[in-house]
Amino acid sequence: MVSASGVEQLQKQIEELQHELKSLRPRAAELERESEALAEQIAWFRRYFLHRKADVVEDKSQQALPFDEAEQLSQYSETKS
Repeated sequence: MVSASGVEQLQKQIEELQHELKSLRPRAAELERESEALAEQIAWFRRYFLHRKADVVEDKSQQALPFDEAEQLSQYSETKS
């Protein structure tokens, strides 16, 4: 059998734990939102890189560099002016 002081101690522990749980709920909700946002970002990166993978040419000498393409476009616009 539990003594009266033991019951009071347990009630105090329960109240402390309930208070701690109440204070942790907003943080848990924040972490849940952050986790969802990160999962969306990971999904976007996977779609982007898997789609881009099909555009990659095996022979590196045949693959145009992105900055080269921008340079060619700027030269084209200069010659057109």
